[in-house]
Amino acid sequence: MPNFLERIRTSDDQTKKRWLVGVSAVIMLVIVWVWLGYFNSLFMSPDASASPEQGGFSFWTSLKSGGSAAWDSMTASVKSFGKFFGGPKEYIIKPE
Repeated sequence: MPNFLERIRTSDDQTKKRWLVGVSAVIMLVIVWVWLGYFNSLFMSPDASASPEQGGFSFWTSLKSGGSAAWDSMTASVKSFGKFFGGPKEYIIKPE
């Protein structure tokens, strides 16, 4: 990793700008994805998060179910993104 960073530091300005734009875009996508997931959770019904399965605890099942939930949330956010602009313009957010 230090050699990689040193190689970027000593490269020309055009390469540095490409790395800056690429890394910034990736970070921005992650932040928007997390923000949309949070915004989606404000409007989710309480019974939609109930899990029908009560299996044993293990790392892989936990990782698999967490990844599946994150993927479902991301795809639902992307699908409903267009509906966000066409929907009502007032939102009432009640603290729990």
